[in-house]
Amino acid sequence: PQGGRGHMLLATLLVTVAVANAAASRVSTASTTTAKLYTYWCETTNHASDALCKRHELLMRLQSTKEPSERSALIKQMSSRVGGTGTSKNFSQEYMAAKTAFCQLKESSDLTLCSQPTRSLPKPKVSDSSVTAMYTWLCAKKDLSSAQQSLCRREEVLGQIKATTDAAQRSALYKKLKEFPVLPVTYHAVTAEYCDLGKNIESKVCLETKVTRESRDFQAYACSSTEETTKVFCKQMVLRDKLRTAQGSQYTAESIEARKKIMTELLALTPAKDLEARRQIARERAEATKRFCAQPAKVSYHMCANLNRVPGAVTAQH
Repeated sequence: PQGGRGHMLLATLLVTVAVANAAASRVSTASTTTAKLYTYWCETTNHASDALCKRHELLMRLQSTKEPSERSALIKQMSSRVGGTGTSKNFSQEYMAAKTAFCQLKESSDLTLCSQPTRSLPKPKVSDSSVTAMYTWLCAKKDLSSAQQSLCRREEVLGQIKATTDAAQRSALYKKLKEFPVLPVTYHAVTAEYCDLGKNIESKVCLETKVTRESRDFQAYACSSTEETTKVFCKQMVLRDKLRTAQGSQYTAESIEARKKIMTELLALTPAKDLEARRQIARERAEATKRFCAQPAKVSYHMCANLNRVPGAVTAQH
């Protein structure tokens, strides 16, 4: 019996160590992915002068210097790069272009970051228990990159701000917060790895990732056969995917023309006054959704849960 208990304890210990190592490797992967993306976009494709790359460079310098006057100057430079009319829009476009281009590389396509949605510049979620859990997971790890450390310090300062009502303290903390801006690629890479680990995908902070992955799963199922791809519904989804990819590219005469062409094709599928064409797409999507959600493994999907809550909807029989 003693030997049996010893084996069980050893097995439990090994599992615990394995889980901890897996979590640590996820954080390391997020750091490596971030570095690869910045290297590709800022150096390989010569976008070093972009706001995205300049801000990354400034943060790296900020993390490596302790001299107060130099830190103050760097913080001012970073603030000026995210303020002003149109700056945020350009920054968001650069982020989308960088991530889209990077994820189109053969060696990048299987990275967890590239399964994340790329609709716009990711913003830190309003803090709740799921966000706190993600930061607890991240900040407990050793050997974080300087950008990841910045995320953790930012979360710490935000916690201090919430914990005090003293106006002078809050003012000082908000000033301190400027030292720890969120770099979009770093934040996105961390979120991607966290949401891909265990049951984290079911947490609130991962909802957008969950919906995006399920949507891709649904499209692969609904439009897999030659017969299905001829349906208007599938043609529309393919064109929308192309449009999302095109919107992630840089604004050039060629890319603008490509977007216009895709939009023209999309509008041709559903003419404004052709109500029957719109109804046909709705019917095709509804039929495909019912078939998809009838699969036992898909019952927990967000889109299927919503379907089963609709009055009169057909619940899958298992």
